[in-house]
Amino acid sequence: MNSMDGIIIMSGCEIEIMQSEEYDPAKVVGTPYHRGVLPYGGGVGPDGRVVFALSREKAERRVQKYRALTQ
Repeated sequence: MNSMDGIIIMSGCEIEIMQSEEYDPAKVVGTPYHRGVLPYGGGVGPDGRVVFALSREKAERRVQKYRALTQ
C-alpha cells in the first residue's frame, strides 16, 4: 500500500478474485470504502470514499506490465 497526496493506492499482483462480471468501477467511485469494493485495486481518499477504481482489464494489464519489468 502506498500513500500519495492523502490518497491510499491499493494494488496487488495477483488478481484471482472471484467477482461478478457486472463489476463497474465507475459505480463505486464516491461511495464509502468497505472491504471488497475494490477487487482489482483503486484509491481511497482521506474521507474514506473511493476516488478511483480499476477495472479487471486495467488491473490485468498492470500485472502484465509489472511481470514484464521483473523478468
